[in-house]
Amino acid sequence: VSTQSTGMKMRIICLFLFFFWVCSCSETYSVVGKVKLAIRANNTVTQISLDGKSPPEIFSAIKVKLHGNDRYYQTFVRQDGNFVIHNVVPGAYYLEALSPHYQFSPLRVDVSKKNKGKVKARYALSDFVDEPVKSVAYPLSLFVEGKYEFWQERVPFDILKIVTNSPMMLMIGFMILMMFFMQFFDPKETLKELQQQDSGNAKTPHDYLPSLLPQVPKKR
Repeated sequence: VSTQSTGMKMRIICLFLFFFWVCSCSETYSVVGKVKLAIRANNTVTQISLDGKSPPEIFSAIKVKLHGNDRYYQTFVRQDGNFVIHNVVPGAYYLEALSPHYQFSPLRVDVSKKNKGKVKARYALSDFVDEPVKSVAYPLSLFVEGKYEFWQERVPFDILKIVTNSPMMLMIGFMILMMFFMQFFDPKETLKELQQQDSGNAKTPHDYLPSLLPQVPKKR
């Protein structure tokens, strides 16, 4: 009887420990923040131009993604810009807001297990830029970093750029200039001048090799 009671106690203890381990592993928290349609630079917040759109219309197209530690969470932004990500397991994550029109500054988020889900965040770009780490207050704030440009500005027509940037056009221009200046030269006169220069500067073998040729006596 004592052996059976001891075995029963061991089973109860093991079951209790397993239940405690499952509860500790499944302990999750929430990450709260807000998407702001503004640019923050040098501790100054500047509202951006919405191009005639209302904030709820822009917020409806934004979703927030939290990923890391082989886990992935995603939620949509409310009409007032707030968002909540539930059931987040403690760990280090990468938080970013995805929008078809605007680019937001991503954050590095740490959800603490020891401090019962306390959230600490910093700007993710500080990992790649030689700048001091900038922490972000909680609830989190995601600011606009830039706007996506899907259309390239049309460059006005400039004939000078076309001529100067094209080697073929430069060669054609050089040939046209040569043809223009060639009409001022007479090939026959130029040939005569060359022949006269050659005849005036004609030299005998004595002029080139006077020491190697025998001296011919002059006739009296």
